[in-house]
Amino acid sequence: MDRGFFPSSYILDSTLRQILASIKPLEADRVRRNNVINEFIAVVGCVESLRGRGHNLQLIPNARVPLLIFQTSHPFISCDISISNLLGQIKSKILLWITEIDERFRDMVLLIKEWAKAQHINDPKTGTLNSYSLCLLVIFHFQTCTPPILPPLKDIYAGNIVNDLTGMRSVVERRIQDTCTANIRRFRFIGFRQVNRSSLSELLISFFEKFSTIDVRAAGYAICTYTGQWEPIMSHDKWMQKPYKLFIEDPFEQPENSARAVGTNQLIEISEAFQRTYHLLSSASLDRNFLIANLVRPNISSMLGGTGHHPQLANSATTQNQHRMQHNLRLENRPTSSTTVQRPAGVYSPARRVQRWRPSN
Repeated sequence: MDRGFFPSSYILDSTLRQILASIKPLEADRVRRNNVINEFIAVVGCVESLRGRGHNLQLIPNARVPLLIFQTSHPFISCDISISNLLGQIKSKILLWITEIDERFRDMVLLIKEWAKAQHINDPKTGTLNSYSLCLLVIFHFQTCTPPILPPLKDIYAGNIVNDLTGMRSVVERRIQDTCTANIRRFRFIGFRQVNRSSLSELLISFFEKFSTIDVRAAGYAICTYTGQWEPIMSHDKWMQKPYKLFIEDPFEQPENSARAVGTNQLIEISEAFQRTYHLLSSASLDRNFLIANLVRPNISSMLGGTGHHPQLANSATTQNQHRMQHNLRLENRPTSSTTVQRPAGVYSPARRVQRWRPSN
C-alpha cells in the first residue's frame, strides 16, 4: 500500500496509539480478573446457589462445549466457563504463540475486537461474530497481505489438532507446543523471507477493504487460515451439507465453522460495518472524534476525550439504508440456487467485483 495515499495517516496513527493505550490490559485488569475468579469460587462453593442456579449462574448444556455463564454482581462482567476443555486451551495458547511472529498481530486483534463491539457485531447470541472468528479474520488478513506476515497455519501445525488430543494431557500439550514453537521459530528466521513493513494503520485500512465484500464472497468461498486461502465451498462435501451463511473454518477443528452463528441479516450488517469503516479510514480528511466514535465503545471514547458523537452519525438510519441499497445492487446479478446445499461455482467473479485486492493462492 502506498504510504502517501492517505494524507490523514498521521491522525489515524496517533488515534490508534491512543486507543491501544486505553484497551491494552493493565495491572488493574489483572486484579479485576482475580476478583472475578474469587467471586466465582465463592458462588459455586455454595450448594444452594448450585441447586437454584441463581441470577448469576446459567447453564447452557446444549452448546457444542457445555457452558456455565457466570455474571458478577459488581461491576457487571459476564464469563463463559467450561470444564476440562483442553482443545479450547490449546487454541488460546497457539494464538498467543503466534504473537511471537509479529507484535502487530496482537495490536490488530485488540483493535478489531474493540471495533466489532462498537459496531455491535461481536455477539454470536445475536447472530454476529464471536471473538475467535475475529481473531481468525486477522490471521487470514496477515496471511494474504503482500508480502505475507503470517504463514498458513498448516506450516505451524500440520494436522487437525482435535484428532491429536489423545493420551496423557501433559505429554499431548508438550508435543503440540514443541511442534508449534519449532515451526514458528523457523518462519521467523527464514533469511530470504520478504518482510512486510506496513504500519498498523495501513494494515487496518487494508483489513476493512479486504472484507468489505465478505457478504458476496461468503456465498461461494470459505475463509481458511489452515491453508491461508479462500477455499471454494463446493470443494468440501461437509461444507456443502451445512446451510451456513458465512464459513470461517476452525483451523484446529476442521472442517468445523467458527462463524456458524452468523445469520443472513447479520452477515449484511457485518459487511456494511466493514464497508463504512473502510470508507471512513480511506477518507482524504479524517476527524479524530469521528474515528473514535466508530472504532471504540462509548466508555472508551470518554476515556479518550472523544465526544461520542459526530454530525455524520446523526443520520445513521439514512446511512445504513444507503449501504443496504449498495448491497442490493451488488447482488442483483448474483446467481441463485434452488437448494441450500448446492452452491454455484461461479458465484464470485473477480473480474466483476472490486479489483483493488485479490486473494493469494
